Amino acid sequence: MIPTKENSGAGADLSNFYKQSRILTGDAFHVQFY
Repeated sequence: MIPTKENSGAGADLSNFYKQSRILTGDAFHVQFY
């Protein structure tokens, strides 16, 4: 089980990424990782 505090923090980080990147529902984008 993921602790509530960690889950909330990750959700906030993801939300901020969407806002800063101006990604809206339905927008296509690539995620690159190594």
